[in-house]
Amino acid sequence: KAAEKPYEIHEYNIETLKKILAEEAGAEPAIIEAKAHCAYFEEYFEKIGAKTIIVEKDYVDHYFLDDFTGHYVCCFKPYSRCCTRLHFFKIELTLEEFEEILKNPTEKVSPQRMREIYLGFVVVKPLPQTIIGRTCLKTFDSDGGRRHYPITRNYRACLFGWNLEVDSLAFQEQDKVVAACSTSALWAVLQGTGKIFHHHIPSPVEITKRATDLLPPMPPETRHFPSHGLSVSQMAQAIKQLDLMPHFINPEDEQLLRGNAYSYLMGRIPILMTFALVDYIDGKPKLRHGLHAVAITGYSLGNPEPVALKASGKPSGLLTVASRINKLYVHDDQVGPFVRMEFPGAGNDRPLPSELERQNLLYTLSTSWPLQNGSEEVRAVPLSLMVPLFPKIRIPYSTILDVIIELDFVIETFRANAKTSFEDRLEWEIHLTTNNEFKSKMDEANHLGWGIRRKTLMKGLPRYIWRAKAKSAGEDVIDLLFDATDIEQSTLLVHAVPYDRDLFEILRRRSKNPESVRNIKVKSIWKALDWFSKQ
Repeated sequence: KAAEKPYEIHEYNIETLKKILAEEAGAEPAIIEAKAHCAYFEEYFEKIGAKTIIVEKDYVDHYFLDDFTGHYVCCFKPYSRCCTRLHFFKIELTLEEFEEILKNPTEKVSPQRMREIYLGFVVVKPLPQTIIGRTCLKTFDSDGGRRHYPITRNYRACLFGWNLEVDSLAFQEQDKVVAACSTSALWAVLQGTGKIFHHHIPSPVEITKRATDLLPPMPPETRHFPSHGLSVSQMAQAIKQLDLMPHFINPEDEQLLRGNAYSYLMGRIPILMTFALVDYIDGKPKLRHGLHAVAITGYSLGNPEPVALKASGKPSGLLTVASRINKLYVHDDQVGPFVRMEFPGAGNDRPLPSELERQNLLYTLSTSWPLQNGSEEVRAVPLSLMVPLFPKIRIPYSTILDVIIELDFVIETFRANAKTSFEDRLEWEIHLTTNNEFKSKMDEANHLGWGIRRKTLMKGLPRYIWRAKAKSAGEDVIDLLFDATDIEQSTLLVHAVPYDRDLFEILRRRSKNPESVRNIKVKSIWKALDWFSKQ
């Protein structure tokens, strides 16, 4: 039955939001009150400055409609196929003002102005408990360049003729019937990859079906629905059915997690992370049963100085931008979108349960999970990363990192002997990008001569490239571009941009010197020096 009134307008506060959620979903207020999402939303909406909620009745959300036709329509209880959508704005707006805007827009409250003050929307599903549907909210501000959300995309919402927009990445709570946490996390990841790799974005019920078509649930689970979780293999199967390749990473130490997160997020690719949850009671760890999955969607560069990288357990001295990451932002279906997960400070990590220590797991991340059963803190122990990649992206971050570690060592030798024009050690920014995106940024390199810029712009490059950019004291020194679509045996380096001509000449001469070449025994560095030797 259609709503008698197609909309409502409320002044925003958390109690009003809880009441609207309960009424529109038909859920018990106690269930809404107990949700961790509400505590998170209270902080979130305060920080982004929400002032008004416009309630849009009888909204048809195509993702819920897929879930409805795939499961709920067959239930004896007549669940509604229509949702409610809540729109948030950062100015106070009365019912009379809203009507006047629709009737006679002015410069002060024009449709353009409404787009500027729009904070996003939350879809409320007509279910008894898992009610938070597709949610697209404005991110926090950058805080002076500290916070980064490279994977956000543009979402549009038409509200009674207003064409509203918000840059975000869609989030939703796990359904527990057609989707579990792994499905919700994978759905959020595919929201990002669908935009850059141009694949179909399946609904949660479709993800569950794709994941279990060839790999059915194992005992004690015997049914696809209700879904109590997908295995790592099942998540990989769902990714493969979209013609993507799942790239698995073991984040065995903090540096690997930071480096991989930075390199793929900067390539606009969200990452699926699975972890174990540990409760701390009286300072002692207790492993929670089951694993959890989230989508990594951003990061914070909160560490003021980079930390020297270790390679094979030994200090390499390499400095990277990624090492300054102190927090990851994740879509956690049990909490909310862009939730903080913080790396421990020096000497501030927690002990692990013995069953995890035996797996050589050494670090934890903080979480925003609610405390229960006397727990003082809930921390996450990362177990695996899964990156959905376009099949032609064959070279992983680890390969490029090995090259840069060795090349940085060579450059540092010259710098230590005062043979370079820069005094500070290089800090490297390593990430995946595309030919088009890299060349479009050449317009910003006005300090380069036109000859170098022209050569770079005219250079034929593969669609996907790894970019390793080095700076010293904040000044660009060199840009190295590696073919992400090649094979491991190749030299990989396809172009270099010499912001510092002296360093470029040093590397070119070194690569052509037979005696120097004989002294270099590390094979990975050939993926760079072989290209320089031909210049």
